[in-house]
Formats: sequence, C-alpha cells, structure tokens
Amino acid sequence: MYYAAAEPANILGKHGIAYRKSRDLKHWGARSMAFVDATSTTPWAEHSFIRFPQLLQRDGAAYLLAGPLHNNNLSRYHCLHIFRSDDPFAFSADAWFKRIFVDAGGKVLQDGPRLYVSTSSTLGLSQGVWLAPLHWRAPSR
Repeated sequence: MYYAAAEPANILGKHGIAYRKSRDLKHWGARSMAFVDATSTTPWAEHSFIRFPQLLQRDGAAYLLAGPLHNNNLSRYHCLHIFRSDDPFAFSADAWFKRIFVDAGGKVLQDGPRLYVSTSSTLGLSQGVWLAPLHWRAPSR
C-alpha cells in the first residue's frame, strides 16, 4: 500500500510517499519511504503536498505516479509526476521523467492491454468523471 506521508513522521518532516507491505491485508509491516521530496518545506505532515500515489509496472520497470511536487499549490490537484525505477520501493527525484495534467488526482486504469486516465473536476466544472485513452511509451534507457 502506498500513501502520502512525511519523513521523518512529524510536523517538520519532508513530504513523500510511504508504503507498507502485507500478505493478508490484515497484518502490515513497518512503514518505509518509497520517495521523499527533499525540497518540501511546509510543515504540514497531515496534509502532504505530494499525494495520489499509484504504482504501475510495465516493461520490467516500476512507475510511481504522484503529485504535485515542491509545495506547488498552483497545481495542487492538477498534476501527476511520473517517476521510473527498477525497484518499486525506491524512487528518487532524479528518476522523474514525465508529468501529466489531470484534474482531482486522476488515476490510471487498465483494461487488458489498454490504459486510460480518469479525471473529475474539484470545482464541478467537468460535470462528472471522464476517461481518456493513455498512450504509454516507455522512455529509452
């Protein structure tokens, strides 16, 4: 399970994405960090600016989608950053390679080989949930 958190886990912690592992969804392992935004400065551990984490695994690589970054309130609900790693439990800011603009923390959904991205307006402007095809092209190494 991936979720927004602070590191260290207190009001002065840096914003990031934590994870816990479980074999049965009843008993959970210790909290670990998959990503820490070293540039975050706002002491709001209970309201991390980086959120909406989602992990995708494609072509032997792990991709962490989360956003926004760097205390950027301008894109608070509109931007997902995509990080690439060979390890699904370790991402760095250097692994950032793409961002997509979606509304209200859009999620990537998979239907067989096809991918879609969801969006819905936090202001009620979109009048519902929308799905759009997501064309995924892995970066060259």
